[in-house]
Amino acid sequence: MSSVLTMCRRSAASSVDAIQRERAGSRAEQKSRLALALAVHGPTGAGRRVDAFALRLDQLRRAEPPASGNGRYCNWVGEPNRKEGGMEATVHLPGEGEQIGGPSAVTIKATGEETNDSFYLGEAVVAPGFPGPPPHFHERLHDMFYVLDGTLTMRLGDQTIELSAGSFVCVPPGVVHTFSNPGEGPVRFLNFNTPAGWENYMRDLGAALAEGTPSQEEIGQIASRYDFHVA
Repeated sequence: MSSVLTMCRRSAASSVDAIQRERAGSRAEQKSRLALALAVHGPTGAGRRVDAFALRLDQLRRAEPPASGNGRYCNWVGEPNRKEGGMEATVHLPGEGEQIGGPSAVTIKATGEETNDSFYLGEAVVAPGFPGPPPHFHERLHDMFYVLDGTLTMRLGDQTIELSAGSFVCVPPGVVHTFSNPGEGPVRFLNFNTPAGWENYMRDLGAALAEGTPSQEEIGQIASRYDFHVA
């Protein structure tokens, strides 16, 4: 009988210890949340911020993972802040997106329609020997390049630099620039422009290429509609 009582006491003590540890962990988590709220939002309304943070954390824990896209919109059911009729996430898996061009081609990944006119993003592949556009500048556009594979030759003003994989360049408005691929292999890079709109130039250029090889004058006429000014 005494052994049974001893076992019961030990079991009860273990349960009490477990409850105390759980409460201590809960208090530590609450303190962590409160510290985060105070650091970000200050003492005013910190309690409400902690409650909102806890609610958001619980929603994320319960949420289903994002659905894989096929170049289409996808919704994450765990997102509580998406407004009815508002913007949604856009997913392009590798190789997906609007395709423009041939050996030297662009895959459009993000447009003004999807970014509220804030930016354009395209994945470009330029073939060996690609001469590039004529030296030019933009009045409003920030033109950015991030090299993924190969080496891209970039001219910035009077300077010419070789951009290997991992290199990034941001060309602000007014700076004369161009790029080319004089090498023996293709070059793949991301072209990021803000504000959006460059996708329309790419589409018009693609339509001209579909009808044959446009002349430099024809390309210049198309480009002139999209903040492209030959230097």
